Amino acid sequence: MPTLVADEGKKAHVETPWRHTTQPPTIEGGVFYQGIVYGGTGYAEESWVIAAALAESGIPVQLSPIGWGADVMHLLPTYARQSLERISKEKVDLEGSILYQHAMTYLWNMITHARVRVERTMFETNRLPDGWAERCNAMDEV
Repeated sequence: MPTLVADEGKKAHVETPWRHTTQPPTIEGGVFYQGIVYGGTGYAEESWVIAAALAESGIPVQLSPIGWGADVMHLLPTYARQSLERISKEKVDLEGSILYQHAMTYLWNMITHARVRVERTMFETNRLPDGWAERCNAMDEV
């Protein structure tokens, strides 16, 4: 608990006790971002840009990569890699947050629930593959 301390002859200041935590505190009301962000594909490039932009705009983002868990092939600019590494360590409360998934529908996590479930996918053809419509219809936003 912060304490207001007034030293004689000095300005009053707030003193907070030091605490050591192994995990960052959980933040309510952010974005739990699951997506393909590494690997150099079209999905990955679009996805890392969205994840980094959300975080840079001040929205709390927790990144949970699908597929590659890091930029092992060193395809990303340094600033992007650092931003993604930072938000991979963040924690948001799922019940008060948006679950955003950016991948093919067969990779979507259909079990995890949040305040809102938003999905982003793409498929370059003239019809949806079998099962995609049902998975899309199970979400709040696509």
